[in-house]
Amino acid sequence: MGDFFYGWRRKAGMATLVLACLFLGAWGRSFASTNDHFTVWKNHSVYSHNGSVCWNIRYDDLSTADASPNPAIPKINSRWELCGVVVSDISFHRIGMRQYWVTYWYLMTPLTLLAGFLLLSQPRRTNRPAAAPPNENRLTASDDPAPQ
Repeated sequence: MGDFFYGWRRKAGMATLVLACLFLGAWGRSFASTNDHFTVWKNHSVYSHNGSVCWNIRYDDLSTADASPNPAIPKINSRWELCGVVVSDISFHRIGMRQYWVTYWYLMTPLTLLAGFLLLSQPRRTNRPAAAPPNENRLTASDDPAPQ
């Protein structure tokens, strides 16, 4: 069993598989409950909802043309969507926010495929010389005849 984890491929494969399993757990949890916003750095926050993870970037001080007239109803300024990735610009009353939505399967599929490749691929053959077989007829220091 110890030989299975020899080399960087198997170790990286296990780390990738653990990361994919963590995303699987977060994916299942996102259907059960919406996480509170987790502030990563200053105006950046991350949360999970309905099978997707969302990264928000908040910026203040919008011009009055971009701001929503009603602070309770957000105004969607632009939206871009492609293969499970959504980018949208939303404005509330004088507060703007850019959101990046990524579905969990979009993150898990490449991680699982990479883990499968790293774990199931055959290790490379090494160019190390083979160990010399034991020779029973070899002379040792104690068997050496004394010089005459």
